[in-house]
Amino acid sequence: MIGPRLAALTGLGVTLLVAVGLAKMGLPTPAAVTGGLTITGWGGVLLSRRLGRACLALGLALLTLSVFSLVAAFSNLLGKPLGITVALAVAAAEAGLAVLVVKALRLRAGQAAQHRRAALAAARGWQFAPTAEVPVAGPETAGRLVAVANDARSTTGSSVLTGTADGVPITVFDRSRAGERGSTQTVWALRLPFALPYFSGAYLHALALQEQPPRSDTMSSADLLTQHIMESVKRQVLQKHGIDPDAPRAVDAAAYTDDPGFAEALTTASVRAAAGADGFPPEWWIEGDLLYAVDGPGAAGAAPDHVSAWTDQMAALIRQFPWPALEPYRRPAA
Repeated sequence: MIGPRLAALTGLGVTLLVAVGLAKMGLPTPAAVTGGLTITGWGGVLLSRRLGRACLALGLALLTLSVFSLVAAFSNLLGKPLGITVALAVAAAEAGLAVLVVKALRLRAGQAAQHRRAALAAARGWQFAPTAEVPVAGPETAGRLVAVANDARSTTGSSVLTGTADGVPITVFDRSRAGERGSTQTVWALRLPFALPYFSGAYLHALALQEQPPRSDTMSSADLLTQHIMESVKRQVLQKHGIDPDAPRAVDAAAYTDDPGFAEALTTASVRAAAGADGFPPEWWIEGDLLYAVDGPGAAGAAPDHVSAWTDQMAALIRQFPWPALEPYRRPAA
């Protein structure tokens, strides 16, 4: 993947080289410039799958500029009225082709992502489905998932994985808004032995920030950076819940759960250690008999290594739950 600045500099340089080369071959200057813009523009579009969105944006921008150059080239060759008409007709055909190519590239990228999920399923002994009905435990979960109604009890997931991890039933799927780029969210849902009160993992973030030791002058730069990143992630999760992470007050468990007694019983030292491990999902919660986590929304669903790692970490967390102590908080199955 390349950034916008590098893409722009590379694109302009390649355009110039191509245009100069075409001019040396005997093409008139307007035609050479048009050829440079068009060839480089199409190169950016076709290479965008490998080089990223900045490359696609550059390619489309150069193709747009080529339209103006095309008008100048045909006007010079055929005269203004006919030249402009022919140029606009060619530009319209080129624009239509560009739309079809971009759609084909996006479709191919989506198919490649599904193939990667399917390969992960095969490697781990899970099942894969391009689409399937997936559980929505209740309104707390519905409110956190992309494009799901608050009263939904199920929804349709894409690139769906089902199976078990360390004996725990798991479902992993993507959600996105139709036609909206950058809206893809990956959701993990792991089945618990029985239903429990709602609980947000943000409660542990709030406790951690409250108990955070002051920065020490003896800490290394790497440790300071790690601490700063972890604090930032915790603050972002708390802010999503409408909670001011800098408020000078004791942590109120009632803001994170239906039952403060359940929160106290659940958050043992081993549970806090498992949930605080490096790389553990920053946004997770319990609703009913499901433990959820989400990543995104973003341009694409989570990569296979990411899916696998979070699944294993969440299954390990469930293994640390103090189940006998949680029995009094058992809720009726939905």
